[in-house]
Amino acid sequence: MGKKLSKKQESSETVHSQRIDEIMKTDNNEVQKEIKILVLGTGDSGKSTFLKQLQILYKGGFCEQDRFLYRTTIRVNLMYNMKTLIQIVEDLKITIQKRTQKIVKRFDRSKKYCEENLTEKMKNAIINLWNDPGFKQAYERRNRFELSDSANYYFDSCERIFKEEYQPNDKDILFCRIPTTGVNEIELEVNNKFWKVVDVGGQRSERRKWIHQFESATIVVYFKNWRLTSNNKLKKKKKNHYCIQ
Repeated sequence: MGKKLSKKQESSETVHSQRIDEIMKTDNNEVQKEIKILVLGTGDSGKSTFLKQLQILYKGGFCEQDRFLYRTTIRVNLMYNMKTLIQIVEDLKITIQKRTQKIVKRFDRSKKYCEENLTEKMKNAIINLWNDPGFKQAYERRNRFELSDSANYYFDSCERIFKEEYQPNDKDILFCRIPTTGVNEIELEVNNKFWKVVDVGGQRSERRKWIHQFESATIVVYFKNWRLTSNNKLKKKKKNHYCIQ
């Protein structure tokens, strides 16, 4: 009787063990299906642009709400870029037309730009300044200054961007510069596999958060800002203005 109970017990334990093995195998297969890519790098190195490219290629682009939020950011970035370009012209003592000099003197250099600065006067000022050959020359020498590489794209599109009905297209959003804070994630399904791409802020204050993201990471991709090399350090020249030396 005891032997029969023992055999039944052994049989029950075997079945239970097999079930556990099957569950573990299933879980393991699910883990193998998901690939986590951890994206690290310094600020302004292209991490967020990489995520936006994935959003466009594999997620069908951006929703209406996202486009609305990017609209203000793109417009504000455009004004800040022109403010920086004016500073480059002045610092490098680049010759500009007399008509343009008057516009520079009247240009609103507010510390903080917002929707209220998006006036017809501001739009015309940016267009006229950008049409001056001296400002084109200043842009070509932007590698020494903190100016977005996509600034010329927005300057060329100024008329369209300042229209009341303006809605950013995918290219506008792709070139838009927004510093990453916190942790941003995007989940994709490609070739029957799930990809989770995690973007962690590159600013110094954000780097403490990196270590918590290494767990279960399959791939780590590090982006480097090509402007900031060991021989080219960003040095503060004036308040809110930087120059690479």
